[in-house]
Amino acid sequence: MIPILYTTFNRLNFTKQTLPILLENSPEGKVYIYDNGSTDGTPEYLNGLDHDGIACINLLSINRGISAIMNEFFELTKDDEVVAKVDNDTLIPPNWLGDLDFAMRLANLTIVQAKHYFWIPGVKDWNDLIQKSIVQKTDHGNIIAAECVGGSGILIKRQSVNKINAELNIWGWSHFQLEHPEYRYAFFDGVTIELLDMEFYNRHKTGGEKYRKNIGRPEFG
Repeated sequence: MIPILYTTFNRLNFTKQTLPILLENSPEGKVYIYDNGSTDGTPEYLNGLDHDGIACINLLSINRGISAIMNEFFELTKDDEVVAKVDNDTLIPPNWLGDLDFAMRLANLTIVQAKHYFWIPGVKDWNDLIQKSIVQKTDHGNIIAAECVGGSGILIKRQSVNKINAELNIWGWSHFQLEHPEYRYAFFDGVTIELLDMEFYNRHKTGGEKYRKNIGRPEFG
């Protein structure tokens, strides 16, 4: 069974949409739920769940940040070959774990992430990313090499991960990857996830950088 870290912080409406689907579509996994101090009824909802796919539910009294939670999860799962991470804004398709594991083993990857609507500097859409990247075609999709991946819908080789700097909080995961160029990261478009909050996430502009705004369901050409 593959351990899956599922994180929540408020946004109960997202959790009610995504967590049942994650549990239904992850028969090869066991879900470690961490709530980061929610105040919107999320703890009460989580306490009412009863599903064989839940390994544990951890309700924190304060928001400790995602890096601190990931460190604790990595410590709990240090004997597992691979682990996964999914946030509560993420709709996961059937067979996602097996298909990501296929891509990881085929290309000898350290970390692989599902295809999703995203923003990367200098890349305008998914086809543009494929044109600008090293692509390995498979019967199941394309494996697209990247400098780093992160966020949600990812599979990680556990032995390659040490504790990340919790003081960096949400950016700790990206910093960790950039400090380890010997690891191999890639996106895999054989698995597509939907991120429910990408419209909000991509709404702002900073430092003259252009962000795209998603309207409705993500589309990939």
